[in-house]
Amino acid sequence: MSSSTSKSSIRLGDLIHPIVAGLISVIVNYGGTFILVFQAAKVAGLSPELTASWVWSVSIGVGFTGLFLSWVSREPIITAWSTPAAAFLVVALATTPYAEAVGAYMISAAAFVLLGLSGYFEKVIRLIPPGVAAGLLAGILLQFGIGAFGGMSIDPMLVGLLIVAYILLKRFTARYAVVGILALGLAFLLIQGRVDLSGLGCNSRHQYSPCLSSRSMLCSVSRCRCF
Repeated sequence: MSSSTSKSSIRLGDLIHPIVAGLISVIVNYGGTFILVFQAAKVAGLSPELTASWVWSVSIGVGFTGLFLSWVSREPIITAWSTPAAAFLVVALATTPYAEAVGAYMISAAAFVLLGLSGYFEKVIRLIPPGVAAGLLAGILLQFGIGAFGGMSIDPMLVGLLIVAYILLKRFTARYAVVGILALGLAFLLIQGRVDLSGLGCNSRHQYSPCLSSRSMLCSVSRCRCF
């Protein structure tokens, strides 16, 4: 076997690191920001079946787009949901019908694709002052950051344990900090018998017809707080 062939061959050990890195990325996305999707579904009054279908759609979409883009570009690319957009839905769905929100986000996604294909995305982003962008992001996420500490009065032992664990993990192994506290919190609740896994199962996908509304589309594309 020639040296060029041996260099191009893929060994099992070469796959372990990217597989672990990809798995950690997925777990961080689910454990860190996906709770906003469940909160938005609760605000919208969605049934458990529709919520499960939403989670399924997001997961499949992220998986296939990341796989396709990584294969085409030969670069490690993972697509993910926008945390500010998910937090925005928690506010928007309180007064906006779910069907209109679906239609608005379809238009918003199409606008982002066209902007990216045009090559002007970076130029447009540079027109937005960093302070304005940071202020918009803080305005959406601040209430969730403050609300996270509201659980201290409900279960101070669990919250204290996770805070201490996160500080220690962040100090010694920052890569696995979120994964570590997710696993620790789940184990803690399982030991106390506070997690009910009896409802786990496979649900069929539910289709929901979008409704296009000029008001909801304008607010979704601009990510404004007009709802």
